[in-house]
Amino acid sequence: MLDIHSMPEAAAGKPLPDFIFGDDFGASLPDEYRVIIDEFMRQTPYSFGWNHPYAGGYITRNFGGRHSPHHALQIEINRRLYAGAKMRVSHEAMSRIQQMLDALISRIETAQIDLVAAQ
Repeated sequence: MLDIHSMPEAAAGKPLPDFIFGDDFGASLPDEYRVIIDEFMRQTPYSFGWNHPYAGGYITRNFGGRHSPHHALQIEINRRLYAGAKMRVSHEAMSRIQQMLDALISRIETAQIDLVAAQ
């Protein structure tokens, strides 16, 4: 399950990365998926981090489990990537983010099939 949100440009006066992935500190997603996401994101121009300051909330705590067949991931997207002054949204920037997320989800789906086949 994916839970996608926007986040502010900074928190506690410190800039935030472009994306923050939250897996409730490893509780809602197996390590294999985290490795896949890390490898994928390193091939993009985007900065990213895990769980700080957003580790996930209700969705990751209630619908994901590291050792269950159901997993949950929260994705926070920094608003500076797509919203300019006065929160005017750039459709071009949103399209780039959508394409990147589509590719990431496809990569995760492929990995999931590979992981299940290996069991």
